[in-house]
Amino acid sequence: MSASDPHAIGRDAGTSLPGTWALLRAHWQPRHWPAWLFVFWLRVFGLLPWRVTVRTHCELGRALWYLLPRSRHVMLRNLEVCFPQLSSPEIEAPARKHFRN
Repeated sequence: MSASDPHAIGRDAGTSLPGTWALLRAHWQPRHWPAWLFVFWLRVFGLLPWRVTVRTHCELGRALWYLLPRSRHVMLRNLEVCFPQLSSPEIEAPARKHFRN
């Protein structure tokens, strides 16, 4: 193999770069599966029409409002501290909007 051979990258004794398959094997571990799932999510929603993608993510945000109570309470408390003059419904409206976005 010559130094200009593109398939020789990572296999030459003079370089310390691992090959593509070695990198994939190294990162195909259970601890990296959330990252792979995120890449899959981006690829799938990249193929869908824009309106479908936006609508799906808005609905996901609505569901997360109920599925992540700790984050919701932290956000509501922070808004209460920052805006003490606002009532509870006035604080909840932008918090819900934030989750939808």
